[in-house]
Amino acid sequence: MRLSRRVGPALRAASHPYYERRDPDPTPPERKSSAYFPGGTTKTAPRHDDRRARFGQSRPMRVPTPATRPLQVAVAVCAAVFTAGTALHNFAVVDRDLVTAMMAASGVADPDGRAAGFTTGFRIVGCLYVLGNAVGLLALSTPRAWVYWTVLAVNATQALGWVMIPPVMWPTVVDAHGPAGVLPAAVTDGGAAVLTLVLLAFLVRHRAPWAMRAR
Repeated sequence: MRLSRRVGPALRAASHPYYERRDPDPTPPERKSSAYFPGGTTKTAPRHDDRRARFGQSRPMRVPTPATRPLQVAVAVCAAVFTAGTALHNFAVVDRDLVTAMMAASGVADPDGRAAGFTTGFRIVGCLYVLGNAVGLLALSTPRAWVYWTVLAVNATQALGWVMIPPVMWPTVVDAHGPAGVLPAAVTDGGAAVLTLVLLAFLVRHRAPWAMRAR
């Protein structure tokens, strides 16, 4: 009886909230630092795997390979050369007089009247390719997939310049500017064909843009 009288109050006291086990760190759990937020956070940061699962991203993460950086540098260098070449061909080589002479050599009726509209349309398309080639300069700073696909699409269509441009333009350019007048288009269109093949080869080998591999 005496033992129960002594143990009973002790058990009741131990169950009191005051005697509950407390964390020696008074910082609330939601404010404690973590690996994701060194300065403290209001909630636990999810892991990368949890975030991919939450948003339905089942594709594996990609990491660079030894070929990734050289490919980025090569694309950026080609982009700089092709941007300059396209701009030269679009504004310095091809003008209204050249288009008029080209149409006259082709036997087009009223070449002087139709040259203005053709020159305007040609330069609009050329400006689009100047911007498209300039996108390749982003390869140095970010291996984004959309940059890769844009570069591939621009160069694949740019390589068709030898087929899309009327053949009479080339001798007309040589007559107006000499052989040097053909260099911007030759370097741009020919280089675009080579770069397209290189990008496709890396894409087939690594199954991912920028020669990346799954981690």
